[in-house]
Amino acid sequence: MPHELRHAIWYEDTHPWRERVEVNLALYRLMPCYSLLPEFWSSYRELDVAAQSLLWTEFRSLLSDPDDRLADPVAYSMWCDFFESADTVSDAWRNLMNPGGLTDRGLERVLIMSGPVPYAQKSALYERLLPNTRWHYFIFRSLLHSTFDLYGAVVLDDARRILDTLELAPDTLHLDVLRQRLEGAAPRS
Repeated sequence: MPHELRHAIWYEDTHPWRERVEVNLALYRLMPCYSLLPEFWSSYRELDVAAQSLLWTEFRSLLSDPDDRLADPVAYSMWCDFFESADTVSDAWRNLMNPGGLTDRGLERVLIMSGPVPYAQKSALYERLLPNTRWHYFIFRSLLHSTFDLYGAVVLDDARRILDTLELAPDTLHLDVLRQRLEGAAPRS
């Protein structure tokens, strides 16, 4: 059913882009699932400024929502659609990092999914968050995914320096694997 509804909104509808975005997002809030999200990415370059602005306002709100059922499919779409595409990653990152746009929970989700984001963009965020140990685990997760994701983006020397400054429990899951990879050793299986 989500596929048919999505198709009707994006391919059978002749309403302005902003209205299609509104309808799709209203439907998503009633039936949160990833299958209602792909057209936001595949049609992104066709959307006018008003539709794109609405999209990013709503995506920041959904990523910040305390309800994982609403937030997680959008976070997944960020990772596998917007962040993995060279055509949309910069727009997505810039719009998500809009000051005051994400709650702390939203920023946690984005950090975890940020593996494919160009490292220079992520590292600026890391540097801003590093003084507060509350963010160390999420910076670690971002480094982990940046290092091991298929399209992950990492600068090994800088990632190693940042990892060395993080205050993490010694038994943090995958910490040893990340250290080995950043030090140039193949991780043990």
